[in-house]
Amino acid sequence: MLKIRTFRAGYLCYNDKLANALDSVGYIYNTTFSAGDVLTNFPYLNHRDRSTSTTLTKVWEVPMTISDVFMANPITPSNYSQKQAIWLDVVKQNRDNYAPTVLLVHPTRLYKLFAEQDLINALPSGMMTCDFETYADYWKNRDSVNFTTTLNASNDTLTVIVPSTSLPLNKKISFVVDNGQSLAYIKAQDDLGNPITVIKSNWDSNGTILHFGSYPLLGIQYYEKPENKGLVANVFPNPFSTNSTLEIWFKEATRLNITMYNIMGETVKTICTEHLEAGIFKYNLDAADLPSGTYFYNIVAGSKSLTKKLVIIK
Repeated sequence: MLKIRTFRAGYLCYNDKLANALDSVGYIYNTTFSAGDVLTNFPYLNHRDRSTSTTLTKVWEVPMTISDVFMANPITPSNYSQKQAIWLDVVKQNRDNYAPTVLLVHPTRLYKLFAEQDLINALPSGMMTCDFETYADYWKNRDSVNFTTTLNASNDTLTVIVPSTSLPLNKKISFVVDNGQSLAYIKAQDDLGNPITVIKSNWDSNGTILHFGSYPLLGIQYYEKPENKGLVANVFPNPFSTNSTLEIWFKEATRLNITMYNIMGETVKTICTEHLEAGIFKYNLDAADLPSGTYFYNIVAGSKSLTKKLVIIK
């Protein structure tokens, strides 16, 4: 069954109760309003009755920034390159203000698609494009990310702490650290102390932008021993109550044994005993029958071995 998640009002005819109705029937995104009308390029949650004195709905408004509608001088086969140049100028101005651009094209004429393709080909380096809902999903995920930062006593090391419950992060999410280039070190970790690998790049004159890549499978430095290189594992979420997922990657076909034991060293579960080809594998950890406490899982993959901690909270 196809689920429709996004709505746009036809001919911009809409009622003040529009967001209420969309919320009641399960829409997630609305792109009825233009950025010029709502005075922002950035997505936001709609209020009920279009009034800031009411409660928020669960419907995200994703403002349309530019479109193929030009009221005074409509787009035509002979002038679409001029319209594309206008789009490009707006995109560049938005970029200079660190603002996104949402383009609406009604694909009723082929030359409109030519204009869209020309715009994409002319974008400055470093800019990315994606479909509407990929962008909207990114922004929705971005809003849910909580984090804290700490600065050491010497004021030269910044640590970004992301709760494990917020992981894995959307791969496109990044953080900008003002004056980050003045710091000796910038690092990231989850609230359990597991380091998160960050990719750092210069941002503007003295800032630093942090990209988190893939977490948890490829993000955390799991293996401490050189001989374990090629074996990566993580449990997410951790801590957990009844169920969690153990994700494992190994680069060679091997005999895999996974056991779970308590703090006394007693085996409480055998998760896996099988021969597998190289790849990524996931296993469900069912802790419904286990009391709260600290546990460990041990992975033996051929000559490699890895032991990590689990925390069960009920």
